[in-house]
Amino acid sequence: MSSRTATCCTSCSTPDPHFSEKFSRPSAPLAGGLYLTALPLLPEIPGRTVQSHYTYWGTQQGRSSMDKDDSINVLGGPLALCSNGPVTGFFRDGHCNTCAEDQGSHTVCVVTTAEFLAFSKYVGNDLSTPRPEFSFTGLQPGDRWCLCAARFLQAADEGCAPKVLLEATHMRALDIVPLSVLQSYAADPA
Repeated sequence: MSSRTATCCTSCSTPDPHFSEKFSRPSAPLAGGLYLTALPLLPEIPGRTVQSHYTYWGTQQGRSSMDKDDSINVLGGPLALCSNGPVTGFFRDGHCNTCAEDQGSHTVCVVTTAEFLAFSKYVGNDLSTPRPEFSFTGLQPGDRWCLCAARFLQAADEGCAPKVLLEATHMRALDIVPLSVLQSYAADPA
């Protein structure tokens, strides 16, 4: 196995949890009954360093240690669907759910724009180019997507942040982005 692994996006180093489901677990458990499984290869990305990542499996039955945080939005209500077309979210469940393993905090539900997609590509997170090897068709202006909170804040600082669906943005986004900033880009009434 190589030290390079599949990640959920190029703006963070979080492993995509669904790639690990496709690979067998080693036969011997680690301390505490956890299993360590290397994730598959990520294609080389010029100018980017890809670190080694591993997924821990909770028990011999294969239960994941990635428990979702409560599905609450930034307004304190239930987390609404962001998108099932294209399917988005750290868990690829259409919601901007998160957990401790989501190092990129894919918690901000945005409505993409051509300007934002160009900015994202410029700073190294190409969301518009199809990647069929990952079943990713590429985003188009108007698509909804669970964006990394830090990437959203960076785009806001640069003046090209997309609109935000507050009811579909996870409350953990507030760990990184102030509510006032999210509200200033709100696409929905709040």
